[in-house]
Amino acid sequence: MALQTVTVQTVTVQTVTVQTVVFDASAVMTWAKARPGVEKIERLLFETTAPVYLHRQNAVEFWYQVHRTGALASFLADKPERFSPDGRPDLTGLDLNDRAVFDAEAGKRFADATLLRVEAAGVRIVGDGDFPDLWKRAGAVKSRFRRVSLADCFGVALSVELRAPFWTSDRHELEALQSAGVAEIVFIR
Repeated sequence: MALQTVTVQTVTVQTVTVQTVVFDASAVMTWAKARPGVEKIERLLFETTAPVYLHRQNAVEFWYQVHRTGALASFLADKPERFSPDGRPDLTGLDLNDRAVFDAEAGKRFADATLLRVEAAGVRIVGDGDFPDLWKRAGAVKSRFRRVSLADCFGVALSVELRAPFWTSDRHELEALQSAGVAEIVFIR
């Protein structure tokens, strides 16, 4: 029996500690779909030890978007004309009650699997039970900034509670909130 020489390369990865971060649905979607800004998200998730949180309301927003994508996947697979240049499907005129168009079970499987990937990457999903008065803070944000989605109001409230920046791509909704000094907002693109 001949012995084989194997060269093993050792790679050292430097881990950086940073502050806690709160994601909104768009930040998670950026990572899950490798959209512009994904490098920033990946650096945070895989090159730091920063705790990353996602409020349950933002998780719902992410899950339903991924569910819809999975539910429509087989129908849209051979219809490239139904997609905009940025990859979003045009659902105009589709009957989403038609099972040939919208496969809810396939959507659920896809959304659940994608959410498991997000959690495996270290994103912790939390709800109001973890922070009893968070809903009041979210309501106060919503009453002052009506254009901000309710899910993002919960995410912003969580970021204020944790003294953490809120990572998003929703610049058009959240710039006013940042300008008013309500929370630290990091725009990922």
